[in-house]
Amino acid sequence: MVWRVYLRSHEFPHEGEVSERLLTHDPEEAVAAFRTLLRRDDLAGQRMAARMTSDIAGGAIYTSRFDREIGRGRIHPDAPLDPLADQELSREAAAWRPER
Repeated sequence: MVWRVYLRSHEFPHEGEVSERLLTHDPEEAVAAFRTLLRRDDLAGQRMAARMTSDIAGGAIYTSRFDREIGRGRIHPDAPLDPLADQELSREAAAWRPER
C-alpha cells in the first residue's frame, strides 16, 4: 500500500502544481507528514491544499484547504486522522474543531 502526502496549488498560474511530496508505505509516517503540512501557518489564506491519498480510498483521503477556516474545509492539525479511511472521513476531519 502506498500513501501520498503533498501540497497542491489552486492559484493561477501554478494551478495543480504539486510540491513537498512524500510517498511512503508506512501509514504512521504518512499521517505525521500530513500533520506537519497542516501546521503550516505560513500558508493560511493561500489557495493551497494539503492532500493525503492512498490506494484504499482510490483518491484523496484528506484534503485541507488553507484558504478556508479550520472546521470549514481546513483540517485542524489535531483532528483525528485514519490512514485507512475513505473519502467520507475527509469531510468529517474538515469539519472537526477542538473543544474549547
